[in-house]
Amino acid sequence: MADMDLNPVIVHPGGAIAVDARIRLTEAPDWRALTDFVTKGPPARGPSPLGRHAGRPQPDAVKVREIMSRPVITARPDTKVKEAAGLMVEHGVSALPVLDASGALVGIVSEADLIPIEARPDARGQATPLAPTAGTTPQTVAEVMTREVVSVTDQTELSQATRTMLVHGLKRVPVMKGDRLVGIVSRRDLVKVIGREDQELQRLVHQRLADAGVASHRDVVVSNGVAAIRMPADPRDRRVIESVALGVAGVLEVRFSLPSEP
Repeated sequence: MADMDLNPVIVHPGGAIAVDARIRLTEAPDWRALTDFVTKGPPARGPSPLGRHAGRPQPDAVKVREIMSRPVITARPDTKVKEAAGLMVEHGVSALPVLDASGALVGIVSEADLIPIEARPDARGQATPLAPTAGTTPQTVAEVMTREVVSVTDQTELSQATRTMLVHGLKRVPVMKGDRLVGIVSRRDLVKVIGREDQELQRLVHQRLADAGVASHRDVVVSNGVAAIRMPADPRDRRVIESVALGVAGVLEVRFSLPSEP
């Protein structure tokens, strides 16, 4: 519900991983308390106004681990450049995380790192002879890889991972669990989420609302990624319901109507 990620971006090597906490509601909530939680976060001290279920993991925040690709095709620092290029072509990926002998993430090599190798001028089009090329071409991944890698954790919310990719202009980010690489999330993975079937989205929205204890008298229809929900016009209710529905990956928008409206 509330966006509580402290900082989903990790730059390797080094850095601390911030893991967010969530609340699951399995009984009808106090709307004022729940709305305060969505907009302000949990109370600083004292008993939770959400009752005995506060502190349980709650399912309405889609995490990267739910949509990431795995297993991950990786390279070693001493992997030959031609071998890395072959792996990208063979597996249809645009980058390879680079792991050292201990399995630690030490870099990432992408198409953008390899393409400059082919930018050398063609000698046939030059008026004067080019300098000798012997020994000038990178041979291993360590020579071309990007060493400061922006990554996310498996607990990062999907929306945060998407913003991270947009802000940094990235096509993909490695996914870490502690110091271990567990997946990679790419633009293609995000497009798959947008393309989820409406029937599946509708089922998931119903389930999420039921988990929050607010679905018994709600009618939900999802069409083209838009969740149309019939419910009373209480703005507090709608704010909470919208937060829950938008927590389903692939729901692009929420619209409300009164039960008596067509």
